[in-house]
Amino acid sequence: MAKLIINLNGVTVHDIPLDQPRVTLGRAAGNDIRLDDATVSSKHAVFQVVGDAVFVEDLGSTNGTVLSGQKVQRHRLHHGDVLRIGQHDVKFVDESEQDMQATVIISSSQREALHAAKNLVGSLKILNGPKSGELIELNKPYNTVGKPGLQVAVVAKRVQGFFLVPMAMGSGQGAPKLNEQAIGASSVALKDGDILEVAGVRLKFLQKS
Repeated sequence: MAKLIINLNGVTVHDIPLDQPRVTLGRAAGNDIRLDDATVSSKHAVFQVVGDAVFVEDLGSTNGTVLSGQKVQRHRLHHGDVLRIGQHDVKFVDESEQDMQATVIISSSQREALHAAKNLVGSLKILNGPKSGELIELNKPYNTVGKPGLQVAVVAKRVQGFFLVPMAMGSGQGAPKLNEQAIGASSVALKDGDILEVAGVRLKFLQKS
């Protein structure tokens, strides 16, 4: 899956899979990716998924969308491309291309850690609404919950465990909540029994030891 890794001052603030045909980025509420950065325009850029290709298009922003020191209007992204948008670095990662390019030698301890991550078992139990009581199995590296265009979050499965990753906020929705507290721009480690609320749905995180 293709994704965007957004860094601010060297710190990752968003890790966003491109699992929708169109993903908007800007400073204003209503964008799929909202950056609290005065140098980012209200509607700055859009990422479009067309088959196996991903394009970025600048939406007439004030400071532009910059790649390798040059402003781009519309550009097909390639694995490893890093865009400069305001004060943020936006790295495009094509995980299929990454897997093909990389041959990694790992130690026995790293191998054990990867095996442990593969064997992690987690799920989300729906607590309200017509699907109350149903379980959502978290068996993929990135598991999307919520309603696209309204409010979406991603539960990422990593070596260290499961993490809640804020992804998209529709107009007026605010941030998803974890244990009644709105989450910020950074990923949050999940613990067994945590309560997530996204797009009006309450979910309980369950992890088998």
